Amino acid sequence: MALALGSTQAAVSNALRRLVDGGALRVERYHVRLKLQRLKVYQLTDLGEALVRHIRSTSER
Repeated sequence: MALALGSTQAAVSNALRRLVDGGALRVERYHVRLKLQRLKVYQLTDLGEALVRHIRSTSER
């Protein structure tokens, strides 16, 4: 994820942790196909979806 964003793993990890702590994301560990270990999977909460809608609406102006 960090490589795709052009950032460091530490920066992405810190941002994700802040979003989880703020209630915008939830994180769980799941078995992911073709991976040997369980991976963290992040999902938007209702609050996170509302924040995305707000950001999109203000950036389209």
